[in-house]
Amino acid sequence: MAKSASSSNHPWSIKGISEDARAVAKEAAAREGITMGEWLTRAISRAGGGEAPEMAVSIPDETAEEIAGKEVEATTLRDEIARRVREAEDRMVGLIGPLEEVITEMSRRLEVLEGGGQYEPQEPSELPRPRPELPGIELD
Repeated sequence: MAKSASSSNHPWSIKGISEDARAVAKEAAAREGITMGEWLTRAISRAGGGEAPEMAVSIPDETAEEIAGKEVEATTLRDEIARRVREAEDRMVGLIGPLEEVITEMSRRLEVLEGGGQYEPQEPSELPRPRPELPGIELD
């Protein structure tokens, strides 16, 4: 029994297809979760008046350059978000040190007061001072 053309497994190359058209076909096949061969078979079948495939082929209105431009924009946006997250983490680390000092001083006060002793506040020069690089905090 002879094999049908659709089931043959011979390599086939098509010359004269632009890079843009190839990129569009690859993206359409990937979106549908099928191979390039399956996508081309469906497209040719439809164009030749054959049976319509169970899945419609959608070809984007955008060129490969426009799609690549969006990928660059997405990469730039991702990098900017990562930079901002790193900056926020750095600011949080800067806030932890002074906060830890304040909590330690409050703990010392509480221990003295619970022990029945008289709390004597430290001189202002001995109190922890906010670091000048923290945004929104002014030093006297």
